[in-house]
Amino acid sequence: MDKTDNYIAILSDNQLELIQVILYGWFRNLKLMVTSEDFRSRILTTLKPLFFMKRYIGESITSCNMRIAEHKGLHYKISEEAIGLTLEFYNQNIKSVNRVVGYYNRILNTKKFEAYIKKVICHQVFILLKALYVITLSGRYNKKILISANTVNKFIVKHMEDKYKIKYGVRWVTPSWKLFFLFAYYAWLIKEFIRRGLVFNRNKKNYKLSKEALSGTYNSVLGDDVEIDGRTFKKEDILMVQFSRAPQRDRAFKEAIKMGFNTACVPDLKININRNLFGVLFFYFLIPLKSYFLLFADDRSHLFYYIVLFHKRCFPIEILLNLYNIKCYISNKVWGDIEETIVLNKYGTKNIIFHLNDLTAYRVHTFAFIAHNIYFTWGDIHYDCHSANYFVDKKLNIGCPYKRSYNEACNNKEEIIKQIPNFKKEKKTVVFFDTAFDNSTYCTEEFLLQYLSLIKEFCDNKGKELNILLKPKGKPNEERGISQENRERYEKLWKGLLGCEGFILIDSLKWDAEKIMSISDVCVNMGINSPGTIALICGKNALYFDATGNEHHPFAKKYKDILVFEDKNLLFKQIENILNGKFNCRRILTKEEIRLYDAFDDDRALDRLRENLNELTSQTV
Repeated sequence: MDKTDNYIAILSDNQLELIQVILYGWFRNLKLMVTSEDFRSRILTTLKPLFFMKRYIGESITSCNMRIAEHKGLHYKISEEAIGLTLEFYNQNIKSVNRVVGYYNRILNTKKFEAYIKKVICHQVFILLKALYVITLSGRYNKKILISANTVNKFIVKHMEDKYKIKYGVRWVTPSWKLFFLFAYYAWLIKEFIRRGLVFNRNKKNYKLSKEALSGTYNSVLGDDVEIDGRTFKKEDILMVQFSRAPQRDRAFKEAIKMGFNTACVPDLKININRNLFGVLFFYFLIPLKSYFLLFADDRSHLFYYIVLFHKRCFPIEILLNLYNIKCYISNKVWGDIEETIVLNKYGTKNIIFHLNDLTAYRVHTFAFIAHNIYFTWGDIHYDCHSANYFVDKKLNIGCPYKRSYNEACNNKEEIIKQIPNFKKEKKTVVFFDTAFDNSTYCTEEFLLQYLSLIKEFCDNKGKELNILLKPKGKPNEERGISQENRERYEKLWKGLLGCEGFILIDSLKWDAEKIMSISDVCVNMGINSPGTIALICGKNALYFDATGNEHHPFAKKYKDILVFEDKNLLFKQIENILNGKFNCRRILTKEEIRLYDAFDDDRALDRLRENLNELTSQTV
C-alpha cells in the first residue's frame, strides 16, 4: 500500500491500545497524523522494545498542527464535558452491571473503588474529546480516523456525531492481547519479588505521619517539613518516603536524609513475609485473573487494562505498609490517587490532603472523583467547586496557609528590599507572576509570550517611575521547553526585558511569592490562578490577565474588567488607578467573598493543620 494513504490516529493513555493502533499503521504502511502534542515521546517510550519500528515512527508519523487552546475557552469546556459524559457512561454501561466494582469494594472493605473506575474513564473520555474537537474544528471529521474499538470510545464518538450532526470516518481497531497483558503483569510481579528480595517477620516501625519527599525543606509552606514544628510533631514522628527516582524527587529525598529524617526508598524495600502473606498473594496473584473473567463475562473487558494498573500501583504501597505502621499519610495528589487511599485504609492508615493552590479556576476533570479520607481546605469554595463528584469522607477548613509567611515578610520588608538588586525604595512596585505553560492545555507558550510582551510594554511606558518585578514560576532564565519556532521570539523578549529600566527579575529559588507580595503595591497574575488569589486573601491589590477564555472562575464571572482583564490597556489603566489611590480591590470584594476563599481571619492555618493531625494520630488505630 502506498504511504500516501493518510490516517488520523487517536492515541489512548492505554498503552496496549496505543501499541495496536501504531502497529495497525505499520503493517499497512500508513502515514499517521496523531492528535497528541507529546505523541513522539509517548510512542517512543511505549514502543521502545520494538526497535524495528523506529524508522516508521520517524518517517511516517506526524502531529496535528492544531491545538485546542487556539479556540478560546474550549479547554475549560471539554474538561467539564468530560466529567458529565463520564457520569453518563458509568450510569448507562457500568452501574447496572457492576460485579467488578462491587467485588473490589467488598474484598477491600471500601466504597471508593467506584471512584477509581470513574477516574480512569474520565481521563480516557477527556483525551478522546480533545482529539475529536481538534478533528472537528479543523474540518477533518470526514478523514479516515484510527480509534481503538472499546465501549467508551464508541460512546464518545456517537456523542460527538449526534452533537454536531456529522459522521466521522472511523476505522475501528479491534483490541486484542488482553490475556497477554495479564501474563505481562504476572511476569512483572514475579520480577518484583525476585528484584526486591524477602525478609521474614520483620517488626514494623511506628510513625505518626508519612509523606513523599518532593520539594525539600527550604520553604515554610511548600517544604516537605511543614508539619514539623518541634512541639506538636518532631522529626522522629514522620517517615519521609520516595516512590519515584525522578531527579527532583531524588534531590528532595537526599535532602530529607541529610536533614536527619527517617526515610524509606520504596523501590528498594524488601517484601516482608509475615502473617499477611496469603492476603498479599491472593490479591496480587489470584484477583487479577478472576477480574479478567468477570469483565469478560460482563462485556466490560475494556476496563481490564485499568484493573491491572490498579494492582500495579497498589503493590508498592502494600510493600511499604507491611514494613511500617503509619497513622496518617499526607498525600501530595490533589487529583488522586485513589489506589493510595484504598490500600492505606486497608491497613488502618488515614490518607489526608491539603491543597496549596486556588482550586476555583474551573471544573478540572483531574480534580473529579478523588477519594481521600480527610480534605483540609482553605475555605468552602475550593472544596465545593468540585465536591459533587468527590468520594472524600470529611472536609475541614483550616484557612490559607500562606498568610503567616506573608505577615512575617511584611514585618521584614526592609531586609527583603536590601537583598533585591536595583530595587528603589522610593518608587512604587508592581510585581508580575507568570505560570507554567503546557501546549496541550489552555496555558500555552503563546500565552506566555503574550504575557512577556505585555510586561515589556509596561516596562517601556512605566520603567522610569516604578520597580517592575517578574517572579517566574520556573527557574530564572530557564528555557522551559519553548518550541524551536518560538525560541527566537522568546529570547528576544527576554533580552529586551533584561535591558529595561526598572525591570527586576526575581530569583524563584531564593524568594517565596509571599515575600515578594509583601513589598509590592500591585500584583498582576498570568491567568486566573493562585498568586493573585493569595494576594487578595492577604489584603493586597491583585489583578489577573487572562487571554485563555476562562469564564468559570467566580472573579471572571463577577469582576470582568475590574479584577480580570483580557484587554491589556484596561489592565494598565487599572494598575494606574491602584497606584494613584483611585481603586482598591478590598472596596469591591466583600468579607463574605474572602471568607469563602479563606475561612479564617487569622494566620493560623498551619497550626490548625497540625492540631487536627495531632488529634488524628492520637486516636487508637
